[in-house]
Amino acid sequence: MTALEKQKKAKEILFRICRYHDDCHECRCFKPKDETDGDFFCAIRDSNGLIPFDDEWDMADAMISD
Repeated sequence: MTALEKQKKAKEILFRICRYHDDCHECRCFKPKDETDGDFFCAIRDSNGLIPFDDEWDMADAMISD
């Protein structure tokens, strides 16, 4: 697998986990101080504030260190 193929598969896995997970509080990416929308509390948002559940979520952008 190429690096791009691996990134696409990782994004797909994160999307599925995020979409079918019942409660963000149980997610390993839960960030209680996230006040972006007061709903998801996600630590792996991209620069547009999107979470893995969003189709346009940019994984490469989200993984850049603060």
